[in-house]
Amino acid sequence: TEAASLREAMASYAETRQPDVDALHQLARKILSMSVGSTLERRVGLTESILYSIGQRVGLSGPNEAELRYGEPSTKELMKYSEVWKKAQKSSGWARGLAKFFIWPFTKREEGVAIAS
Repeated sequence: TEAASLREAMASYAETRQPDVDALHQLARKILSMSVGSTLERRVGLTESILYSIGQRVGLSGPNEAELRYGEPSTKELMKYSEVWKKAQKSSGWARGLAKFFIWPFTKREEGVAIAS
């Protein structure tokens, strides 16, 4: 029937788009945690941004997620959010790890709060 066919089409669409929905959720979570997250998350986020910017200047990092979405690469190729998130995470993983290492000793761990990945 038409209803069953429509349900199948919607289920297929949802399955296809779910990785992009998940990536967009992670991206929004990361952005929000840098402004309204715990003290630890805000400090790690700021330190990560600084280290990442330095890394870009010396060639350790590629474009960040904003540059992938809105910068010059995006004018050449429209990327799915899942691809943008994977590339940005791969490119910035070292900066996040180093930021956690530097900030952790200077910030008391807040009960039940984990640093967003």
